[in-house]
Amino acid sequence: MNIYIGENIKRLRLNRQITQQELEDEITSIAQEIAQGAYALRKHLSDAEIEEMIAPYTKERLWNSEQATQNLRQIQQYQHKTADFSKNLLKVAKNIQEDDTKASKELFKY
Repeated sequence: MNIYIGENIKRLRLNRQITQQELEDEITSIAQEIAQGAYALRKHLSDAEIEEMIAPYTKERLWNSEQATQNLRQIQQYQHKTADFSKNLLKVAKNIQEDDTKASKELFKY
């Protein structure tokens, strides 16, 4: 069943960049499909056996909301740091260009 989950997520990522909410919704859907499939076996298994079989595949076990929130915070921090770094690089490039222009004027003044 883990292969099934991985394939669905891989399919989503290949099609386009997905949002965290879409990924969470897909995990919920997969967990529900697993439960529905398992309960279809009711005539062959007891409820306890079914519960034991699907226990690792509940949304609560497959999705950690706290971790997802932390991941989003880290992404936002990284985006801010990257933006700041880019601004600083532009300033440095501008300063280098200005210094180069001044130096060339001094060098070729005569």
